[in-house]
Amino acid sequence: MADAVRFLWDILTSNGEEPTGGNFHGTTRSLESQTGTIDIYTIRDFSNPDAAGNGTLTGIGKFSPAEFDQRTQAAKEPQTSSGFCTVTQD
Repeated sequence: MADAVRFLWDILTSNGEEPTGGNFHGTTRSLESQTGTIDIYTIRDFSNPDAAGNGTLTGIGKFSPAEFDQRTQAAKEPQTSSGFCTVTQD
């Protein structure tokens, strides 16, 4: 039986910096489901863009059990927001 996806993280374009490092410039998207049992991410070749200008999809990776547990715990915590969002485009 296949696992249902709970969280998908897809980095479409990237300047090569780590997304959590503070110097990342790129485009990401994520999808979430309350009923899934697996967290995955895309693996892309950014040096070889596809027709849409995104890195060519080369694979799918699975987050570790520790990362899954961390996301599960974070989902249980109350969420707060400033109510503001800034979107920039290079």
